[in-house]
Amino acid sequence: MNIIAEYLEVKVSIYQKKKTPNSIELTVKTQSIKSNDILTNYLTKFPLWSSKFLNYSDWLIAIDLFKKVYKTKNKSEEVYTEIKRIKGGMNDNRVNFNWDHLLKFYSI
Repeated sequence: MNIIAEYLEVKVSIYQKKKTPNSIELTVKTQSIKSNDILTNYLTKFPLWSSKFLNYSDWLIAIDLFKKVYKTKNKSEEVYTEIKRIKGGMNDNRVNFNWDHLLKFYSI
């Protein structure tokens, strides 16, 4: 995890879950446009193939919205609402699945 965090220029976070107090969770989170760009470049070169690819595709849309807010300094509530909507449809909440990206799976 430290190597991944160093690559993304972020820190490793350690969490202890309340439901399972004897276990810990390590996470690495991008926290800047620079670290987001590093991760985007990596995942473009080495794409995900599972439903995580769908989450990544949604994340890219949210990142683009965030970058527009950051550049224009226009902190529109509509943009943040859209980002929350996108995030709300990811992971276990995903209802739309499109597996077209798997058509290229063996052609890389």
